[in-house]
Amino acid sequence: MPFAQPGLADPRADEIMHSFMGKLETRKIAATAAAPLDRLTVIATAQSLCTAAGASAIIVPALRIEQSSFHGASYAELRLDVVGCNGQVLAKALATANFKRITIRNFGADAVDVSEQAMDQALAQLFPT
Repeated sequence: MPFAQPGLADPRADEIMHSFMGKLETRKIAATAAAPLDRLTVIATAQSLCTAAGASAIIVPALRIEQSSFHGASYAELRLDVVGCNGQVLAKALATANFKRITIRNFGADAVDVSEQAMDQALAQLFPT
């Protein structure tokens, strides 16, 4: 599932998703991005989602980013759930990351950077090498 919610526009969601797909590819995990769905819909329709994508499981991300408007600090909290095709949660990971700068630079780029740091930790929990 993508880093997006139905009906909510996030200008960084596509870039964060692109980065996540690259990290999955690096770990030799074949993945296909789906249309945005809320997590309850994913669980309720897991079998049809898996069948349509030829998938054996679904990775469902939940990302929260906080950024200070006073200084260059960014914080990300990423939760990844692996949902089986039967709708059951098979595995969970939770990771946080802090990205600090002395001055404000580019909030969008920093949001992606801090998300990537959290991705590395969460993926290491789910798929240790």
